[in-house]
Amino acid sequence: MTALALLLVAAAAPLVSRRLTADVFSPAAVMVSAWCATLGLLALDLLPYRPLAPATAALIAGAVALFVAGAIAGAWLVERRPVRDAPVVRLSHPALVANGAAVLGLVGVAWFFTAVVSRVGWEIFSQGPELRHKLGTHVIPSDYLTLQFFCVVAPLLTWASYLTGTRFRWWQLLLPACAALGTLVTTDRTQFFTILLSGFFAYCFRRGRDLATGRLLLLIVVAPVILIANFIAVGIWTGRTAATAAVNLQFPPADPGTLRQRVQDATQPGAVIYLYATCSYPALDLLISQPPARASGAYTLYPVVRLLQRAGIVRSSVSTDVPPFVRIERAGAPPLIANSFTFLYYPWQDFGWWGALGYSALVGGLGGAAHAWARRRRSSAARVLVAGQLATAVALTFFVNKFSNTASWYFLACTLAPFVVTWLRTRVTRSHAVATPAARA
Repeated sequence: MTALALLLVAAAAPLVSRRLTADVFSPAAVMVSAWCATLGLLALDLLPYRPLAPATAALIAGAVALFVAGAIAGAWLVERRPVRDAPVVRLSHPALVANGAAVLGLVGVAWFFTAVVSRVGWEIFSQGPELRHKLGTHVIPSDYLTLQFFCVVAPLLTWASYLTGTRFRWWQLLLPACAALGTLVTTDRTQFFTILLSGFFAYCFRRGRDLATGRLLLLIVVAPVILIANFIAVGIWTGRTAATAAVNLQFPPADPGTLRQRVQDATQPGAVIYLYATCSYPALDLLISQPPARASGAYTLYPVVRLLQRAGIVRSSVSTDVPPFVRIERAGAPPLIANSFTFLYYPWQDFGWWGALGYSALVGGLGGAAHAWARRRRSSAARVLVAGQLATAVALTFFVNKFSNTASWYFLACTLAPFVVTWLRTRVTRSHAVATPAARA
């Protein structure tokens, strides 16, 4: 019953949000849907996790509630401010910008292939687990990401421009499409997820109340199917499958040969998806049973700390933004390994219990304010990009913290940069036009 109730709340949240705010996926709705859906799956108890401690359940409930309250408050504060009659910033040559970004991304892909082949040879691509290992241990340096990240930027720029009125010729879409495909070769599933999820949320945001229910339902079915197909395909290539990880869903016994047994057997390959959707909760339970690191913000502000590290300005003991792996199995059960602790990992490590709760409220408030700001100009491609990437970050809070992830900020900065440059250039041009007649007078 608990699982059913949580899943129903997850399904209802976008509908309530649409009725109240005109947006199906407001930050509050995305938060409730993501956490209730995954907690509902957890309540099915299909893997041998240890039960969550009452303190962990209280932290989860408090974090979600404070995020939602913060998002509502942040949106309210922005909405009560008067709307300024300012023109929408539009790119003069969106196809040129998108294709330029695509070229940078494809150069990054070529850089990746060069880095791999020069060190281990072409044969490593047929050995997915070994390729993944060498990338993870930096035997193959990750410098190529500086440009390869544009494989995410280019399709997002193209999609946001299209949603806000730009029409491309077919040949102008070839390079952005190739750039999107370039995200599939590095064994990193998160890049493709970012493109698809951000594109999905951007589309729903742009349409607002005009989004037909039938089309929304179709997208809700199609998008997860594509994500799951990509997840499984890359998992097979890199050896991260239910079979290789020895992850088996624990269904109630069924008679051999029955339909129920066949359905259960057919579901087993999806065990690794269930693991990814739920493992962060028992991992968080294990985390808060231990004292936090008390790093005074070095984890939460990791993108800033990392930038200062690279500049040689500060030295920090926080050398990586990837949490350590932990064992989350139930006593006497096969071991399960995870290194995802929900988005609360970083604030917990920095500030403990109250820091995690305060962080939830703060991020919710800023997210709600950013979404409300974007809603004022749905015809702006820049604001569509903000809304889409914000919703993606919120949707993944049950798993990881995209707000403390350097790549997420890199994507956002690079997708917004062309609009910032255009806005600055327009301001300078207008100032010059005003100053010239005055000087002549």
